[in-house]
Amino acid sequence: MQLTLSLSTASASLAILSTFSFTTAVPTNDKATAVDKRQNIPHHINIGLNDKRYNSDTGKSMWTAWVNGADPCHKHTDLEVYEGSDSPCNIRFALPDEDYQYSMQGCGGDLWLMRNGKDNVGTCYWAPGHVGCVAGAGYTGRWQCQINDATD
Repeated sequence: MQLTLSLSTASASLAILSTFSFTTAVPTNDKATAVDKRQNIPHHINIGLNDKRYNSDTGKSMWTAWVNGADPCHKHTDLEVYEGSDSPCNIRFALPDEDYQYSMQGCGGDLWLMRNGKDNVGTCYWAPGHVGCVAGAGYTGRWQCQINDATD
């Protein structure tokens, strides 16, 4: 049996075949090629007020969040809403040096912390306090959220 193709048919066939990859991935057990990144999850997140940033019309401070134990004077995230006009609930925020986004949920009732908009990962408790800063006004704590699956 003899296969005869015209030159144009052969060229078209080669062009189509060249778009397919005929290499096969070979599984490896080399553990050095796998990258294991440990997620950075804090134990507690504080939600309170940044007394340095306030609404000049109302005199109310801006809601802010920081990792418990970190100095909020240097590492915090402002939620861009002010006490008295908006609540800190349902506002997604990322914290410095942390891997996920969080939001406090449940204002008006029991409070909890949500991660990445879907996972309920902690419970928030009333925890008033104040952290002073060298350069003027400081931070007033309102709630502390304990994260259930925190890592060391």
